[in-house]
Amino acid sequence: MKILQLLELHGYTDMEVKILLILLKKLSDQLGEIRVVNDQYGCPTYTKDLGIVIKELITRPPGIYHVTNSGSCSWFEFAREIIKLLKKQTKIIPVSTEEYGLKTRRPLYSVLSNKKLNSFDIKTRNWKEGLQEYLKRSVQTRMKIEGVKSKKLIKHFDDRGFLPKY
Repeated sequence: MKILQLLELHGYTDMEVKILLILLKKLSDQLGEIRVVNDQYGCPTYTKDLGIVIKELITRPPGIYHVTNSGSCSWFEFAREIIKLLKKQTKIIPVSTEEYGLKTRRPLYSVLSNKKLNSFDIKTRNWKEGLQEYLKRSVQTRMKIEGVKSKKLIKHFDDRGFLPKY
């Protein structure tokens, strides 16, 4: 048996991140700035890259495997990279979790180690490369930004530390 531990996935089947990307696009069009928590860290992982690793793990011994793209970032850095790749001028303002006032307590450090993958010579690309490919493909083929109601999206993400305060 193999157990995979995953966090912060983005890809074609992850509706939450898809909505987040749409939200960032819409908000960047409507606002001059977006406040994002800068003290919560993780490893954004593209589901396409996860699929490649799963294929590699089929022949490996049983065990627990952490599977993420390489590198880590804060939600602030993730949002800043999204805005940069979308070629927006929106200012991303870093704020602490405490300053942001989240209703739900979230871990500050959720970075998983790929040490076990690396011991089997399974390498994953950097999260920025995965995000760049995902955004390029999403904008071209999947994302229909126009017509999405920002208020509805804001309600969905009101407790993620990823929204402006009105």
